[in-house]
Amino acid sequence: MRLDRIEQDGFFHFGPRALDINSLPPGIIAVVGRNGDGKTSLLETAIAGTYYVIGELSQAFPIRPVPLASMATTRDAHLTTEWTLADGKYRCRVNVDGDTRDVDAVIHEVGALALTYTVRRGCDDGF
Repeated sequence: MRLDRIEQDGFFHFGPRALDINSLPPGIIAVVGRNGDGKTSLLETAIAGTYYVIGELSQAFPIRPVPLASMATTRDAHLTTEWTLADGKYRCRVNVDGDTRDVDAVIHEVGALALTYTVRRGCDDGF
């Protein structure tokens, strides 16, 4: 399993952020920036955008003490990860409405017509 891309938009005070991991050169990579620039948030997206979809984490950002929905700052906030597995390429996407705190999540095979897995959680679920 290989992580290919991570993306987030509408969380914290940052604008859209994406990292295409396949475009990085081989070797050790450092993510650098000032405090508050979103280094940890971008890296946490790989965890939150995958494990939240499959229901493993009630707090998708594991080092933060608040639920994922409370971190959304826009109505169309989302986390997306793309993975390559032996049998294909998959996209995990978590959508959060920052106003209603409703969350839905999907995993689908890139290029496939049907959704593989969908999870919907309302604001009362603590997510």
